[in-house]
Amino acid sequence: RDTAMRALNQRLRDGLAAFPEVVLNSPADAVPEVLNFSTNCVNSQTFIEYLSGRHIYISGGSACDKGEPSHTLMAMGAPDLAVRTALRVSFCGDNTPEDVQALLDGLKDGLKELQHI
Repeated sequence: RDTAMRALNQRLRDGLAAFPEVVLNSPADAVPEVLNFSTNCVNSQTFIEYLSGRHIYISGGSACDKGEPSHTLMAMGAPDLAVRTALRVSFCGDNTPEDVQALLDGLKDGLKELQHI
């Protein structure tokens, strides 16, 4: 199970590399169940709502943040834009490579559509 989540996490990391504006906030040695990144151009909540319309459910921060900007990213010294555009993906045993591809496709489309709002 841990190996499967590591593979999904790496697949997402590899896919995100195609987006020059995206910055990974999770270090390479972070837990495989979570990947945090910033789009640096679209507000977190806007992107979360866009993706949920495609039945892709991610968050902007940890459950304890309750919609507030990530205190962890702020403590790490992340720029304000990175904090406001951060997205958090959580993996579980039910996730598949197709789920990761759906997220990457949603990000690609969303970055095209939402940057101009």
